[in-house]
Amino acid sequence: MQKFIIALFISSLALVDSGSLNAQQTIFGESKPSKTYEEKNILDPEYGINKYDKLNPMVGGDSIRNASKGYALQGWKEDYYSNGKLLHKGFYTEGQTKLYKNYYDNGQLERDFTVTDMKRSKMKIYYKDGKLKADIEYCDGNTIKEQDFYSSGQLKYSEEHSGNMEYLLQLNSYAENGKPQSLFEITDKKKKIYYKKEFSEKGVIKEEGPMRFSKDLLDYQKNGTWKIYDENGNLKSTDNFVNGQGGNAN
Repeated sequence: MQKFIIALFISSLALVDSGSLNAQQTIFGESKPSKTYEEKNILDPEYGINKYDKLNPMVGGDSIRNASKGYALQGWKEDYYSNGKLLHKGFYTEGQTKLYKNYYDNGQLERDFTVTDMKRSKMKIYYKDGKLKADIEYCDGNTIKEQDFYSSGQLKYSEEHSGNMEYLLQLNSYAENGKPQSLFEITDKKKKIYYKKEFSEKGVIKEEGPMRFSKDLLDYQKNGTWKIYDENGNLKSTDNFVNGQGGNAN
């Protein structure tokens, strides 16, 4: 029954027309004029239209939205721009949103949040021209997987955790020209062994070596032989680490 309800919500949300305008909002039979917004007042230059995320418990939000009479909002709710374009449509339960879509004032989809199951959910965020900005997966309010992109479409950042959120699987970042800045990926899941590479702004390798996840310390430590390079990418020296402690340089 729960899966059916979630599927019904998702199907209903897919029918939203970003260009439509209803002059009145009806909540439990209460007719109320829509409040309108200006994009400049709600669009964060870095994080986009994220004001509704604080109402979403599945991404860590803990705020409540009330209806006009003061009780917690229930059911579908729409917000609009002053130009008549749809800003937000979401389904609310006890004042917190469960599904929603946000739009730019040109009608372009800004973000789309959907539920996968009772624990997992997904959010896709877009630039104003429609290019993908971020693709995020959540589990129990935590980000379990994320990819961020430059406006050019080039991958900027990728992060992935184990299913229980105990340890990282990867944490990589890239310059806008596609060259890596930092690469950190697991090589042995059983032993929690990783390999890390750090690069200069020009994309030249600076250092590389193995790391180990310490469950007791909840930390990632250098462990093994690390290679250090000069500004041209030529091997300069090596250093042997044991549980994060080095000093045996060559």
